[in-house]
Amino acid sequence: MNKRHYILLLFFLLFVGIIQSCSEEQVIEPKEEEKEIDITISFVTGRPSTRAMDVLMENEIKEIDVLVFSEGLDGKEAFSYRAEGKQITGNGAEKEFKVTLMKNASKKYRLVVIANAKESFNSISLEGEKDEIMRKLEFSQSGKWPANLDGQTDNYRVIPMWGESGFVIIDENLANQFSQSPILLYRALARIDLQLDNNVNNFRMTGIYLYNYNTKGCVAPNKDADWDEHPYEPGELRVRNVSLPQNTGHVQTPPLYYPVTGNFSEASIYTFEAEKAAKGDYNNATCLIMEGIYGSNADTDRSYYRIDFRIVWNVYVPDPEGPGGRYEEWDEGGGGGFVGSARTFPHILRNHVYDITVTDVTSEGYKSADDAFRRTAQGLELQMNIWTNKEINPPIEDYILNVEPGIINYQITSTSPDVYVGEINIQTDAPGGWDYTIVSGSDWLIATKGDNNKLIFNILKNNISSSVQGTIKIKAGKIEKDIAVKVTR
Repeated sequence: MNKRHYILLLFFLLFVGIIQSCSEEQVIEPKEEEKEIDITISFVTGRPSTRAMDVLMENEIKEIDVLVFSEGLDGKEAFSYRAEGKQITGNGAEKEFKVTLMKNASKKYRLVVIANAKESFNSISLEGEKDEIMRKLEFSQSGKWPANLDGQTDNYRVIPMWGESGFVIIDENLANQFSQSPILLYRALARIDLQLDNNVNNFRMTGIYLYNYNTKGCVAPNKDADWDEHPYEPGELRVRNVSLPQNTGHVQTPPLYYPVTGNFSEASIYTFEAEKAAKGDYNNATCLIMEGIYGSNADTDRSYYRIDFRIVWNVYVPDPEGPGGRYEEWDEGGGGGFVGSARTFPHILRNHVYDITVTDVTSEGYKSADDAFRRTAQGLELQMNIWTNKEINPPIEDYILNVEPGIINYQITSTSPDVYVGEINIQTDAPGGWDYTIVSGSDWLIATKGDNNKLIFNILKNNISSSVQGTIKIKAGKIEKDIAVKVTR
């Protein structure tokens, strides 16, 4: 065989080998744990608003990414892979999507669902532990968050959301598990609503200014943002601290301006999380300035009023000398304490609705928004409720539970009665009404249902030898609220 024939034969044998190898590869079945399976994942986003950003917009999901993390023996979670959610369907708050995952019955995984934040992945590396990766996911918005303020459906931006499963086994049963216990998605922004009470007839609101706001935020909260024992148990997350990027893009001035018609602004102001200012530091505290026309002033003669954020409970302080008592404001911002001359400020937190109602305008305001910002608040009486989706927009039941007061402080003295009698006002629109349970303190704390949606409670002086604290749980459907009863002696 000459050299030319030898070379041709060598090429022929090599070609046959390649074809045979490819053919063999086509018939090789992947291992059972390496098969791809299509899973339908159900999720909910909470009850939407109905005004500026309408029902569909506030809950709209345009894109979904699923990050899969494996459970480690050391308690740390390692990144496994990223999958794209497809075929997003559903109306309002309840939706579902399909995703292709790698079947594996020998390990447990956590699924992290990121919605409407695909750009957050552009400049980061998905390598390492879960906490490290989640801190890298950031988003930004200069100026006002587009919330369809001009009525044009293209003038809005969907809100980034985040949610997680517990540890699960990825197999054919996973879809049924999520249909029974959907993943809860939490919005990465705070919402601020402001309205005049219907009884306010000496003022017309025309605009709102927002001072001290951030333009960058984290898509997901980090572990430091939760004070619960299990920070990532599905459906139980209660964010009480901020999760901020290294560069928040903070802007003090110029403020953002939102025009108002109809004396209310609902689902128009969305903002990033912001860290609380130091006690008494008005210049760096996130705040609103309400603009409007006071009394019979001309339309061109505007008044401006500062509105500070605060977490305030109306605390019922019983009279230690006998029946009766009084309400005092307990301010949780800046570490807590009864409201005094120096204002304390809270964090502005994701997934919270700051619902503010001006109940009275007592005097003419400042002459400019900047004057009002540089000075202390005056000329207004208002009520502020701060809710989370979990508290006011439960994903399963769409009811409201209001409890007043939220904390009870009682001091026992030598002249206090043997049995103190107090009451708690409860309002709910749940069809089954409300019920209560004494969670702790039952040896000295007694409660019974009274008339007109009141819970009557008794504090037994002779059963208390030192300072104690009990808890009464109020429940309406699936909504629950705890009332702390603190007794000092």
